[in-house]
Amino acid sequence: MKYLLLFSLLICLVIFTGCGVGYLAPVIPPQGALISITSAPLDTDAENTKLGSKTGESSSHNILGLVAFGDCSVYSAARDGGLTTVNHIDYKYLNILCIYQCFTTVAYGE
Repeated sequence: MKYLLLFSLLICLVIFTGCGVGYLAPVIPPQGALISITSAPLDTDAENTKLGSKTGESSSHNILGLVAFGDCSVYSAARDGGLTTVNHIDYKYLNILCIYQCFTTVAYGE
């Protein structure tokens, strides 16, 4: 009985700290159990996409699933790169032991 309670508590801890709840995107690279450092596109229409000469990035961060901050919007990424037209969007994801997570939006355009 003790082990069942401990296991249930551990599962709740993982889920409520954000480690058990993933993000959804058209392409999701494999994730590591300890550390994940990945990047992928946020759209799947790559054949007709011209990247452009400028890029901009915006990020949001999460610490222990308790504190989350930042602006990872496309608007913020476009503003960072001085873009007036966004042609393509990628993302980068960093997760270290579910202690620290960072999601970055990368916008390409003119």
